[in-house]
Amino acid sequence: FWLAVWFERYFEPLFGRGQLPGIWFAGFKDNRSIAGVVGRLSGTSWVTQGKELVLAGRANAPNPDVLKVITYGSYLLLAIGSAIVMWPPFQQLKSRRDHASVVDRSERFKRSAYEVAICLSLVPLVSPMSSRSHFCVLLLPAMCLARAAIDRRDAIARTTFFTAIVISLISSNIPALKPLHQITLYLGSATATALLLLIG
Repeated sequence: FWLAVWFERYFEPLFGRGQLPGIWFAGFKDNRSIAGVVGRLSGTSWVTQGKELVLAGRANAPNPDVLKVITYGSYLLLAIGSAIVMWPPFQQLKSRRDHASVVDRSERFKRSAYEVAICLSLVPLVSPMSSRSHFCVLLLPAMCLARAAIDRRDAIARTTFFTAIVISLISSNIPALKPLHQITLYLGSATATALLLLIG
């Protein structure tokens, strides 16, 4: 019985035919993962009622299976990109086991921190449902990126870091900027922040 309930509640909404990606125990408005952004931008339109943003279903929304191909295709691209970036640290596993080679401990620690930062950047992006509160895991990637921008004076690290800060400030819940805040969240500002930190 519990297995059937688990299947209906968790598995079917993710992989069942005709199920829209991004609707998994929450509406499109709250889901900041890639699935939520794909589903929200392609399956809904927005109107403002007073100071509130209200989502409405789009009549000409694409087929859910097409949206799943887009969503899972983007997951695959992120996985390939992350594996390519993390490949040099994986190469160091041999030298860690090889007592003849000497690897600086601080350099190993930096590599490990960057590997963890990449993984933490991926978590809210590929999760079936990521609300804004789940994005607190981006603090470590942001600190690692800030450190890289200062230590290495790297232009890509600086650009992605400061762009992520600007997008975060625009999408913060500032009373005077509430319409802009809601529109940027609808467009995927939280997701863009995670992507920028991952790219950096």
